[in-house]
Amino acid sequence: MRIAVCGGVAVICASFAFPALAQKPAAPPPGAPPRAAPPGYAPPPAAPPGYAPPPYGAPPPGYYPPPPPESQERTAMNGLYVEGLGPAILYSFNYDRVISDVALRVGFGYVSVGVNSTNGDSAHAYFATIPFDINYIGLGSKKHIFEIGAGGTVLLVGAGANLVGVDSKSESQTTIYGHLNLGYRLQPPQGGFMLRTGISPLIGAGGFLPWPYIALGATF
Repeated sequence: MRIAVCGGVAVICASFAFPALAQKPAAPPPGAPPRAAPPGYAPPPAAPPGYAPPPYGAPPPGYYPPPPPESQERTAMNGLYVEGLGPAILYSFNYDRVISDVALRVGFGYVSVGVNSTNGDSAHAYFATIPFDINYIGLGSKKHIFEIGAGGTVLLVGAGANLVGVDSKSESQTTIYGHLNLGYRLQPPQGGFMLRTGISPLIGAGGFLPWPYIALGATF
């Protein structure tokens, strides 16, 4: 009985194996020539020496790659500009130095007024200002900046007169008042045109005076 079952299994296996073997193409005998290509077949042309296909295909006609991004590292640390109004009251010439995200400024302004009469009498007055401040410029990009800061201004005021050919004693007075800065600063990190504008309130014994400012110059 066991022999009959085993024989039946062998017959079934053989009935599935023989058709599969019959469908598989016979391998060419060793040493036989390769099979001929079908009629009309031509192999693709060989690439020229040193040719490498582009990774994403050739760009379309008229295409220009975009310029590399502008460096954000600041190399122009110095600035010279003329400021109208501001903490110097009327105008000032200023030097600006950037240290990390902080800008230090010092300037100088001078105004003199004189009056002469027909009989030779005269009077004059002058005032000189030295504004100085520190501004934080870490808000915004390296070029377009929102600045905020504070400082003070040394104010020197003098006056004198010449009456009937006699010079009166000139008098002068020095005082210091504070100010704030709140505004916009255009300062390219690699140098170029520089712009500052905003409001610079003056703070002194007389109270609080909102005062605008605008400055034009260059950074290098």
